[in-house]
Amino acid sequence: MELFFRSKKFITVCLLLLAAAKVMAQSKPSFDRDVKSSTGFSQVLPGIQLDFTIGEAVVVPLVYTDLALTQGFQQPPAGPVVKPPGADDLVLYPNPAEDQASIKFSLDTGTTKVDIRVLNRIGQLIFTDTVLPEGNYALLYTLNTSAWIPGIYVVNIKMDTGLSVAKLLVKM
Repeated sequence: MELFFRSKKFITVCLLLLAAAKVMAQSKPSFDRDVKSSTGFSQVLPGIQLDFTIGEAVVVPLVYTDLALTQGFQQPPAGPVVKPPGADDLVLYPNPAEDQASIKFSLDTGTTKVDIRVLNRIGQLIFTDTVLPEGNYALLYTLNTSAWIPGIYVVNIKMDTGLSVAKLLVKM
């Protein structure tokens, strides 16, 4: 038996076992990003990515040696805030428009810059302008639509504090 411990075969087996143990000790488990929930939603809009999940039916901790992961709610990517449409928040008139359309928009407190963008049905930028508001309450802006092709357009009003979107119909 003493001869076996001094043999080349024994030394080779020990070296192989040590190498395998070292590889296993250095390997760490990989956890894929995965969210478990009862429902959720994801959509990409122009300039905005909206992701959310609702509820956690079961919470199962994943444990491996000194690591412990617990499932939780998804943290959505940061992006501009989309304001819900409200009464007198964003008004386009006349709608449908022929030669011009007016935009009446209530400003949030502290608004220093307003970007107005108009996109056509396929997402092409038709018009853009930046306005520095003089008052603190409302913005009135007139669009010249006489050269626009008749159709549906999306009007984006982007401020420091959020984004409002409305549709504008231009007719002949």
